[in-house]
Amino acid sequence: MNANRRNPTALLTDLPRPTALVLGAGEQNCVAGAAMLEVVLADGWRPDLAVGSSGGALTVAVLATSPDQAPQVATALWREIATSRASQPGWPRVARAAAGGEGQAITKTWVALLEPYFGDLLLDDTGCTLVATNLSRQAPLTIDTGPVLDAVLMAAAHPVLTNPVLLDNGDVVIDGGFAAPQPVLQALAAGAKSIVVLDTGRPEPHISAVPPARWYRVVLAAVRAQLDSKASLDVAAAALSVPIIVLSAAEPGWVQWDQCDERLDAGRLAAADQLAKLDARWSKISAAGVYTAADEVRLDRRLAHRMR
Repeated sequence: MNANRRNPTALLTDLPRPTALVLGAGEQNCVAGAAMLEVVLADGWRPDLAVGSSGGALTVAVLATSPDQAPQVATALWREIATSRASQPGWPRVARAAAGGEGQAITKTWVALLEPYFGDLLLDDTGCTLVATNLSRQAPLTIDTGPVLDAVLMAAAHPVLTNPVLLDNGDVVIDGGFAAPQPVLQALAAGAKSIVVLDTGRPEPHISAVPPARWYRVVLAAVRAQLDSKASLDVAAAALSVPIIVLSAAEPGWVQWDQCDERLDAGRLAAADQLAKLDARWSKISAAGVYTAADEVRLDRRLAHRMR
């Protein structure tokens, strides 16, 4: 137990180096990650590496390009996304996009929205990695060089809502949340000796209340179940080698874009509360495993041992 009162972020400072910050998929609730970032960076702690996929890639991209003002810039970006045409698909537009009628238009909307934030800036030498899904090879695609905007358009290329990216070699690339919903293994491959995860989760449709005719919600529920399983297994596997602190603002229900400020507040409160609880329990974290404010989540490590 940590008997001395101190700034809770000191727990992060004392982690084995290099330390990676990880943000993954979470759909609309990814907005909470910007507020969680504000909490962990508030008192001067900085990660050595940062890895993001899907919506988390947007926040990591901001950390790469605006390191001194990342929380403020990320919050501004997510607020703009929340009111953008690109984030308001509606099922009629989704159906049209699936038929090829909307994807190109929404991709152009995304580019216009993101260009003022990322412009011609490069990922090179920022310590940040974005993760997309190479659909052709059914594998994660890690991106740590080249234009930030291009990397974001791959790592956050949500199927149907934006066009897939076609690489020069013919490979098709889509949103990184499918191959790496929580890209801790990519952080490990980048050399991390400890990992801090800002988890925004993947919302779960209440499938028992969904009429059978709502086929799309059944499909979404199945996909999200697979992504949750993949994320848990990846964290468990990485925790065999390094300590992983997980701060979670996951929201089990549907999150709407008009809840943007509400989810920012929730992310800020969750991160501060959980970090304080961890600091009260541990004076220093160095052993491999999963560390959260909830004891039961350490079951992930036992799962990892069974995977050996």
